[in-house]
Amino acid sequence: PGTGIAYYLQTYEAFVKKHKPAIVIIAVLYNDIPDFNYFQKSAYGFLNKADAFFQKHSSLYKFIYLQAERSKLEAWQSFPKDGYLWESPLSVETQRIYDGFFGKFSQLTNEIKQDGAVPVMVLVPSYLESSDEVWGQLEKSYEFVGGHNVLDRDMLRNKLKVMAEKTGTVFVDPNDVFREAYGAGQILYYAYDHHFNQAGHRVMAEIISEKIAEILK
Repeated sequence: PGTGIAYYLQTYEAFVKKHKPAIVIIAVLYNDIPDFNYFQKSAYGFLNKADAFFQKHSSLYKFIYLQAERSKLEAWQSFPKDGYLWESPLSVETQRIYDGFFGKFSQLTNEIKQDGAVPVMVLVPSYLESSDEVWGQLEKSYEFVGGHNVLDRDMLRNKLKVMAEKTGTVFVDPNDVFREAYGAGQILYYAYDHHFNQAGHRVMAEIISEKIAEILK
């Protein structure tokens, strides 16, 4: 997770396909899109181990890490590079990123179908898409950095839906459920992180299990 579709492809070829699954779930978060071609196994493995070690043994490192994660949530005056994925109209560079992701995704889903399995793309809703407040902060920071277009909150989900249709992939989009939950005051993410908390995982599990049951009927 968080390392891009190239990593998903390598993982499927190296570890998943030998188990001959009936269904392969491809979970896609917004930061997987620009990372479509940047995965390097040796570098990632080393950095991941170093990060885990220092978080466990260094209070200072953990404090700095939490502050950095908190700053990501406070989008005002700090427009994230991934935010351009929602820009409308898309720039040539951002369209190239979407196209690059689609190329790798097509390769992955083709292999899955050739192996007799059903590919299922699950869009993992981000805090940016789920929270009206955080989305509003993103729009303000976009204006602050001189953005000339608009941010389309449905851009990513629409792009992925088209990709799924073109590749014959089942598409699961929980965005509406998460937005409704946030609107009702339910918190589905950790306070200093953009990953699901226990409630968020429960909601996603229910949505995915329903889809699996539907496919296996």
